[in-house]
Formats: sequence, structure tokens, C-alpha cells
Amino acid sequence: MARRIHQNAGIPEKEAAELLEGILELLKATLKNGESIAIVGFGTFMVRRKGPRPGRNPRTGEELTISARRVVSFRPSQVFKEHVNSPGQAGESGPVEKGLPNQVRTHPRIDEVSKGLT
Repeated sequence: MARRIHQNAGIPEKEAAELLEGILELLKATLKNGESIAIVGFGTFMVRRKGPRPGRNPRTGEELTISARRVVSFRPSQVFKEHVNSPGQAGESGPVEKGLPNQVRTHPRIDEVSKGLT
């Protein structure tokens, strides 16, 4: 992803990697605090609490209790779903390519965030 940011935004690859790492760290910290993250046109990441529940060891069949925990879930936006399922996209005509879309849209806030990382 950092390489794609470097190519599309025209910033040095090292800066792109630092920017990406900073954004990911911010996302992880926000989710760890139990806050949701909504990215317009992409979707929402949220933390849900799961209570303890009965389970079974698939190898031995032994019954056990699965402990309570927090899990991250993602709900894609309608725009994102439409993009993924639109005609002519990868998947209909061939294998899905990994990485970002060919064009990365920049947001004015990215410049502010990247300044804080250097």
C-alpha cells in the first residue's frame, strides 16, 4: 500500500510508509479505546463485545466456555459495495488485484497528519 501511495501521491516511498504506519497506528489506538471509525465512502469499523459462550474443542469434542472478548467488525458503505460489485471490475473479468484502487483520492487532512509524522 505504501508503494501505491508513493506512486499516486508523488511523495517519497519512505514518507508514504511512515504516513501509512501512522494512520494504521491511529486506527488501532482508536479501536482499542472502543471507539468506532467511519470512513466516508468506505465503511465503518466498530468494536463489539461478545459475552462468554459455550463451545467445543473440534479435535476432542470436549465442551468448554469461550471467554468474553472484544472483536472488530467492519460494515462496508453502500458506495463501497457498489464499487466492488460494479460491472467491469476485477473479479468479473479476472482475478482480484491486491492493493488500492488505481487512483488514490487525497484529503486535505492527510497533509496535516503527514506533517506530524516527520
